[in-house]
Amino acid sequence: MSSLRKTILSITLGLICIIAFQTHLYAQRLKISKERIASLESIAARQRSLWEEMNSQNTRSFDVYLDSIKEANPDRYLAIMHFQDSMKLRRESEAMKYKERNMVKYDSLLAVAGSVNRSSINLSNGLFEQIPGEVLKMGPLDTLNISDNKIANVSSETMGNLAVRHLNLQGNQLGARRLSLEKNNTIQILNLAGNQMDNLPRKLKRLKGLKSLNLADNQLGKNGNHIKFKKLVSLEELNLSNNELGSIPKSLRKLKNLKKLSLNNCHLTSLKWLEKLKSLEDVELDYNIVALDPRYFYTLNRLMTLSMRKCGLIDLPPEISYLDELKKLALPENKLTKLPKEIGELKKLEYLMVYKNELKSIPEEVFGLTELNWLDIYYNEINDLPEQIANLDKLEILFLSYNKFDELPASIGEMTNLKELYAHDNQLRDLPDVSKLKNLRYLHLQHNNLTEFPSSILKLNQLEELNLSYNLISEFPAQITEFENLNFIYLQKNQTEMDTMEYEQFKMALKDLNDRGVRIMFDYPGSDEE
Repeated sequence: MSSLRKTILSITLGLICIIAFQTHLYAQRLKISKERIASLESIAARQRSLWEEMNSQNTRSFDVYLDSIKEANPDRYLAIMHFQDSMKLRRESEAMKYKERNMVKYDSLLAVAGSVNRSSINLSNGLFEQIPGEVLKMGPLDTLNISDNKIANVSSETMGNLAVRHLNLQGNQLGARRLSLEKNNTIQILNLAGNQMDNLPRKLKRLKGLKSLNLADNQLGKNGNHIKFKKLVSLEELNLSNNELGSIPKSLRKLKNLKKLSLNNCHLTSLKWLEKLKSLEDVELDYNIVALDPRYFYTLNRLMTLSMRKCGLIDLPPEISYLDELKKLALPENKLTKLPKEIGELKKLEYLMVYKNELKSIPEEVFGLTELNWLDIYYNEINDLPEQIANLDKLEILFLSYNKFDELPASIGEMTNLKELYAHDNQLRDLPDVSKLKNLRYLHLQHNNLTEFPSSILKLNQLEELNLSYNLISEFPAQITEFENLNFIYLQKNQTEMDTMEYEQFKMALKDLNDRGVRIMFDYPGSDEE
């Protein structure tokens, strides 16, 4: 056997071994024990129970409030009802005035468009009941926006004559059976949001080149209707938010090229079938009662964005580490009490948002996420921030507000890429040296226990907004005029001593800032500034 053949055979055997090893690892990765499945299902059941209890309490408390008002003060109750009715009528009236005010005189618009070979036409809020015939006679368009009108029917003849890449029909009155589509390969972006659709247009499948489809704010899934997607092989973006789906449509598995999927507020209780969408890069699941079950996301190894706002999450499974391409993880307004250490394996993560949870601490593995650009732990129950925070040397935005910090680590002063730091509504007594934070533009420290103006702030030449209100500071320096880029400064509700020479100099500094156009909030003697 020649040396070349031996080399080729060796390489081939090597590749087979590598593939077999990777397949073995993948199989092991997906293996979940019966005990683990039972645990996941228990978590999901508890989550649903907590969600239903919370919603029941909120609804009940409002109903009880109205009932108590109705019995104790009938006049007040009638006034509330009258106010709600009047506000509804007022909103409807304002909406009509807005549409009339923005009524498009499309004849002159089209004349101008034709003369300059314009490729985009905007006829939104025009009270149109059909697509104007003049539009249909025009040549190919890039964009036709005819949203928020009164179009109740689009015939196949109309669509057959219309050559457009981006068609926006949002906020009309089409319904599924009032939109007929001829074979039209020009439409790539189609917006049908807010059209009272309880099913898909029958001939939607004819749009072979369709890449983006918006079906949000309809009635899809109402009364248990099943939604079936067929032959949309080119579809890359799909928005089904604010429908009544109840579950992820099984037919979505046919959309092999789908990269972005929005399923916000779709009454989902499970993520089943999500695992079939292996090309997904971006998924939004906000406002659904769904637990993160690894059985339904382990194949999404291309996923870069995962958003689950207000889903009632009580657990973030360690299998989150499977999503190793993840760049953005948004889990705000849930019931998480901890984050798993495996989150530290998401080495490409740039954006982590876990505000309004019940976290007591942040695992140290988070501080190994060196690509992190945005960290939001706002509104939790955290009382300690370790020195390792400085390892996040690419961090630009840091939200620490509404926690229980009484101090910040000295290392925070080494985070030279920080542009925005929000640490208000804590219990801070002082601020570490931040003079090296030359890129800092926004600094919010209001509602703390600061007794002195942090002098290192004066070195922050790029600062645009400074908020030190509602603290215990007795003296402010006249050097605040050195902030060359300042737009807003909030200093009200402190314990400023006003009978000193320093205060007189400080007043002159405020005048200089005011003359420069800086917005100032401060308790001048006799003022009622809040």
